[in-house]
Formats: sequence, C-alpha cells, structure tokens
Amino acid sequence: MILPVAGFMLSYLLLEAFWIKKSVVRARALIVGSSLFGVFLLWYFLKVPFLMVILWTALLFAVMYVNSIWLKNSLAKSRERIAQWAAANGWRLVEFEHRFDTGPFGGIHWKAQMYFEFAVLDQQGKRYTGWAHFDHSLTGDGRFEVKWVENSEQPKS
Repeated sequence: MILPVAGFMLSYLLLEAFWIKKSVVRARALIVGSSLFGVFLLWYFLKVPFLMVILWTALLFAVMYVNSIWLKNSLAKSRERIAQWAAANGWRLVEFEHRFDTGPFGGIHWKAQMYFEFAVLDQQGKRYTGWAHFDHSLTGDGRFEVKWVENSEQPKS
C-alpha cells in the first residue's frame, strides 16, 4: 500500500513541476510511465493479485486526471480574478506567474492554496509588483489576498 501512495505522490509532484513550465505532455508521459513502473513493481515483487493492481491503477489515474483538471481550472480562475481586480483599480495586469514559494505570505501551504507573483501597470505606465494568495478549497471559494513587494513602490488604490 505504501508503494502506490509514494508513487502517486511522486507523480503528482512531477505533474505540478512540469505543468507550471508548460510541459504538460512530458509531465503526463512521466506520470503514466512512473505509475506503470510502480504497478509492475507491486505485481512482481509483492505478488499482489493482478486484478487488484489494475483496479488500483485505474483509480489512481482517475484521481490524477481529476486533479489535473482542477489545477488547470484553478489557475485559469486565479488569473481571471486578479485581472478583474486590477482592472477595477485602474491597472493593467502584465505578468502573472504561479509560484511554489509562499512569498511574503510565509508559512506552509496546502494543496488548495495557490501563490502567484504578478505585475501591474498604472495609467502612467509605472510598474508595480506584488503577490497574490488564492484559497481554492471547498470553503474558500477562490478568495484572494494581495501583498505588494516590500522594496517597490505601492500603487494607490
């Protein structure tokens, strides 16, 4: 039981790392390859019944597929919400990047939290940089918080 879970976690980390770098095809190939290798190890070394291995594999792939769709939708929603927020304040969003680091928010985050570094331009063309923290959990409903980078000027809202 430990091997499939460890393989799933490794596959998930690979997915996040490559998804952010826009190498989705490579990430999916690595996930499928590592998962199939884990299934082979389970079947060969632990003598787990083949049907059980196939069922667990199907379940893990289904969970990974749903999770990748959730991640893609969360990224799109985050970008849309921060662009709307910037437009409402009279700025234009010019950069928006997902980060694994928590930036100025600090602390440890869980899966439903996402951190982004962004840049906006005001009407005079002056550039401001900040971080956004989104909560995409079931109870978070996409709430977000913004913190400006400390050593840069902060725009007037």
